[in-house]
Amino acid sequence: MKIQNKTAWLTRDLKRIFCETLRRNERIEGKRCQYYKRHLLVVVVYARISLNAMARINGAWIKVWMDPEANEFIPELAQIFEHELQHNRGYCHKSMLPWNINNTGYEWAADNKRFPLRKQERN
Repeated sequence: MKIQNKTAWLTRDLKRIFCETLRRNERIEGKRCQYYKRHLLVVVVYARISLNAMARINGAWIKVWMDPEANEFIPELAQIFEHELQHNRGYCHKSMLPWNINNTGYEWAADNKRFPLRKQERN
């Protein structure tokens, strides 16, 4: 997975969250995740309002718009990333489960010790 990070968030922290989401999704969807570990491009940019993302059906890229204060929304980030990953796998909205408002199943992402989201230090 290649990450083009155009924000002040640490790329290694974003990658840790995305890789764990991919690993957990692999348990459900199977080994196709190995392809995404090598070929997926994730572009992360700032949003003005909140978290958002888009992906291409049967594609290999995801674009994520993040709030500058997104560190309190890590479970939502994981859920959005997994949702977009499903688009890359070929699913459209009709064939996906309804949106999970309570982030159930993403509690692991709220562990700030294992999955911190820190900003880069400025010189």
